[in-house]
Amino acid sequence: MLNPGKYLYMCVLFLLFGLSQNVSAQGQRVDIALDVQKIGADESVILTVRAVGMDEELDTSSLEKDFDVNRRSSSRQVNIINGQRTSIVEWLLELTPKRSGVLTIGPIQVGNQASRTAILMVDEPATGSNRELFVETSVDVIDPYVQSQIIYTVNVYQDVRLLDGSLSVPDTDLAIVRQMGEDTSFRETVDGREYAVVQRRYSVFPRKSGPLELPQVVLQATVAIDRAITPNTRTRTRRVTRRSNTITLDVQPRPQTSDGSWWLPAKQVLLGSEWSTPIDQLQKDEPVTRIIRLQASGVADSQLPDIPVPSLDSISIYADTPTASTDTSGDNVVAEQVVTWAVIPQQSGKLELPEVRVEWFDTQARESKVAILPAEVLNVLGDSGQNQVSESGSDDAVVASSIDGES
Repeated sequence: MLNPGKYLYMCVLFLLFGLSQNVSAQGQRVDIALDVQKIGADESVILTVRAVGMDEELDTSSLEKDFDVNRRSSSRQVNIINGQRTSIVEWLLELTPKRSGVLTIGPIQVGNQASRTAILMVDEPATGSNRELFVETSVDVIDPYVQSQIIYTVNVYQDVRLLDGSLSVPDTDLAIVRQMGEDTSFRETVDGREYAVVQRRYSVFPRKSGPLELPQVVLQATVAIDRAITPNTRTRTRRVTRRSNTITLDVQPRPQTSDGSWWLPAKQVLLGSEWSTPIDQLQKDEPVTRIIRLQASGVADSQLPDIPVPSLDSISIYADTPTASTDTSGDNVVAEQVVTWAVIPQQSGKLELPEVRVEWFDTQARESKVAILPAEVLNVLGDSGQNQVSESGSDDAVVASSIDGES
């Protein structure tokens, strides 16, 4: 049987231990606060999390259901009051809601302590003329052929002053994406409201056939809360996020009617050549330079085929390494390949260079075509010494004939 005095002593110890634990727990707390209580869809809010009396890690898993955490920062400080040392850790989280409605934030966990909850009101996305800032995307063709060019246009419409902003790139592993030229600006009226528009254009080349979803373009910007004032260093601002519409392409495979071994889906293909010397007065064994230019609209330079060098008994041809380039400054991507040949006639007379053919697929007419550089005839004289002798002999014969006639 337990001694009454000893039982009382143990009860006092348990009471003191519980009080000490309660005092320790009361010294630790987690507080949260929102900078605003109501935001619009695609706007962000700043959540401040303040942990007092502890130095533990912040757990944001409770936010993942309804929010994206765009940015976060933290600071630490130590306060000493009446000789008692207290650590304070503060986190600033920029949150973007994933849906509209009444959203509950928290409890937020730091170590073994949890905060209270907070309520955030998120309005439905603005529509029609109520939109002060939005992003729209479009393509010039919805059912392109594999490896062909799609022009992807991004328009940012704004009727609010942007203090700063950044626009994401529509990046995807299923296509090659290249920006075309510089941004352009103009004004446009949509739903009866006038907007300043910034336009950015991309070339998109699908890597394979089948459905291709182009990801949303995301605009993140800072705007002044008060539209009527001129922004300065003390201007109250808010972060906003705008997402474009998504576009799904139906990428067509290479058609069976395309018989060429090289697949060149383009909008236009041009072949041309030039000579360093007129080809009707060439000399045997003396080299002349031929430059062939292959231009294709709607493709990158890596898509251009090699131009084969013909093998001829009467003409020796030596080709330099081709040079290629891509111009993205215009309405379409234009690729060019320049091939330089050193052409050396091996015999005199009329020698024919065969035609050059490049098979390609017209993505606008949707049919196979062939670009042709016609065959050319070289008029090759003998070597220069033989020509002079022949010409001299001919003159002597004419003179002799004339003398004989006079006698």
